[in-house]
Amino acid sequence: MYAADQAGVKVIAPYVEAQDTQGKWVRVVEDMGFPAGLERTMVADLSGKLPPGTRRIRMVTNLKIYWDAIQIDQTLDPRNVRVSEVPLASAALDFLGYPREIRLQPASDTTYSYSQRSMSGPYARASGNYTRYGDVYNLLRASDDRFAVFGSGEGVKLDFDPQALPELPSGWERDYFFYADGFEKDLDFYAADAFTVEPLPRHSALPYPYPEGKEYPRDVEHLKYQLEYNTRTRSDRLPPSLRYQYLGAPR
Repeated sequence: MYAADQAGVKVIAPYVEAQDTQGKWVRVVEDMGFPAGLERTMVADLSGKLPPGTRRIRMVTNLKIYWDAIQIDQTLDPRNVRVSEVPLASAALDFLGYPREIRLQPASDTTYSYSQRSMSGPYARASGNYTRYGDVYNLLRASDDRFAVFGSGEGVKLDFDPQALPELPSGWERDYFFYADGFEKDLDFYAADAFTVEPLPRHSALPYPYPEGKEYPRDVEHLKYQLEYNTRTRSDRLPPSLRYQYLGAPR
């Protein structure tokens, strides 16, 4: 992708098209995403988007992506479903240790044992300001631009209050879905500002890194958040192979 960008080749993220009864292909999903990193299941919601009589669907991209199975769920929308939110009761940021990595076959099929954790390890981390340990409930109550910032070996302990959940009718079952809204940055050589925590992300349609003058907000509320919560400064601890110096564009 980096070479393509240098060559002026535009990357086309996967999108979905459906063929109507006249043989014309119509785009029905603008961007369905792609499974970056590990093997995973992707979901494209086609509800109400297919032209009447559609019998053929295709995914379009110029990226090198392999799909090992494609399934179409035609289950009717369940009518007897009730959705209840379980409110967050408490949230605390703490050091948890590094879980043991277990690589299966293929090697990209990786799991982690959180019952076998090490308190130390040769793990790189981005330099910058992280959220201090302790109560972070006010940061996670709503989706906004105030985040609990943490790195490798750390995690957020969450408790939810189920007291307000209604009783289940006879014969019903209850399933739980965990919904998280956040951002991730890894130490990717080709990523923007890969080796530093800053600039902080924000909920915005703007590209990252942000255009000049459109950076992370600097108003009183956001500055107060950073001064109050992001007080744990961690210096650069990158292995030599990840350190580099930008010397300018190639000629």
